Amino acid sequence: MARFSSHGDFILKPFPCHQCHRSYKNKGSLKRHLEDECGKEPKYICTICDKGFHQKANFKRHKSTIHEHI
Repeated sequence: MARFSSHGDFILKPFPCHQCHRSYKNKGSLKRHLEDECGKEPKYICTICDKGFHQKANFKRHKSTIHEHI
């Protein structure tokens, strides 16, 4: 799979998930997706807005940017 970035650069993503058809730039990202994300409920739920996240880093970024003043 390939797509263009927001800057117009061509991005090759040669590692597709055969369950949900998302594609990844490297095998490690696909492995993480399959183990922690694909078809699974989010592990991290925001107690303020109930948005769910599969990755802790994304959850922490959400809290610090969306709910930074609470």
